[in-house]
Amino acid sequence: MKSILDVRATLERLETLSVGLIGYRSQRFPGFYIQDSGYSVAWVAQCAAEIADTPAARNSLGLQQALVVTNPTPDGKEMARELHDVTLSGALKALHDHKIIGKDVTPFLLAYFTSTPMA
Repeated sequence: MKSILDVRATLERLETLSVGLIGYRSQRFPGFYIQDSGYSVAWVAQCAAEIADTPAARNSLGLQQALVVTNPTPDGKEMARELHDVTLSGALKALHDHKIIGKDVTPFLLAYFTSTPMA
């Protein structure tokens, strides 16, 4: 999930829309380049087969809502929290300074974060 989004509000909206949420081998809802955004997920799947079975089970119950599967950054690959927070702060300032909005935000954020050393 993008670091600039309000995770709590997003999770509440998903719940309001009855969108299912499954963590892939993790009870923590991941952030942009971090494993834990500070929020948890209620359901965890340990393998791809469990994830694949979920829509079929929902469909058999007549539930047509979407399903979001969270997949955190692998161990050893996440950005240090402090570096993430500093990088995000710089990226948000740069977005504002360059008046970047709409569909241009995501490519800009990706470029900004990938130009930052992860260690």
